[in-house]
Amino acid sequence: MVAVTKWVTAGASAAVLGGGLMLGGPAAVAATDDPACVQTSGHFTEVLGAYGITVASVVELAETSAAAADAHTRSEALREAAAGELWAQLGIVDRADDEARPALLAAEEALRVAQASGNAAAISAAEDQLTAARAALAPIEAQAAELMDALGVALSAPEVVASQHALDAAYHELETLRSGLGLDEASAHQLVGLADQVRDLCGDLADGPPVVDAGEPVAAPEPVATPPASGPVAVNPGLNMDTAVSAEADGTSGPVTAGLLAVLAIALIGGAVARRSRSGLA
Repeated sequence: MVAVTKWVTAGASAAVLGGGLMLGGPAAVAATDDPACVQTSGHFTEVLGAYGITVASVVELAETSAAAADAHTRSEALREAAAGELWAQLGIVDRADDEARPALLAAEEALRVAQASGNAAAISAAEDQLTAARAALAPIEAQAAELMDALGVALSAPEVVASQHALDAAYHELETLRSGLGLDEASAHQLVGLADQVRDLCGDLADGPPVVDAGEPVAAPEPVATPPASGPVAVNPGLNMDTAVSAEADGTSGPVTAGLLAVLAIALIGGAVARRSRSGLA
């Protein structure tokens, strides 16, 4: 099972599914000569030109993001229904293992020291200590193995597997679109976020943003990261929820937008279980 880092930005699908982002749905429309509209749409136009991206591409990016977020939600719900209770039980067993294992490690170390000393009495005592530690840990390990087997069966249910395949396909489509546009994740986030701001200020952008007078000052876009090389789509290991959350917490992520790029935990429960186990969940 492939474990993929989840990086879901707040409000990923709400506006698109509700007829929002640039799809002609209701919006708080401002006149196109409103200063805020002119400034924001001008910045958006400038950024589109710098990236070589059309409004239609940004709309497609938002729609694909929403589809991926929906696939993630469905897969997560099915996994939780199938294996949530088992995973909770495994968490309890895992904590018991954490509590019992230090005694085993200490007993093993005591035996090594005793053997190095050559003291027969010390060796015998250390062996007894090790036997007791192993006996205490054995039922915990057996219960963990049983739960892992049960999890494997639960996560192999046809509906869970089907939702996993749908999630894989949605994620692949989103990554293919993003990389095909030559965008890194930050650039995609910026574009969709700006588009959402313009929609709120200026109305529907189906026909493109308002044209800004040549004399209107426009902030220059941030440099674009080098587009990824062509080849198989892969997950950027640098993306994680921690960075997304920290950016939002310190105010560097900009306004929360309802069409932001989102993906995905392909193994939300399976991956977490694998990290907790010694053998992993294939």
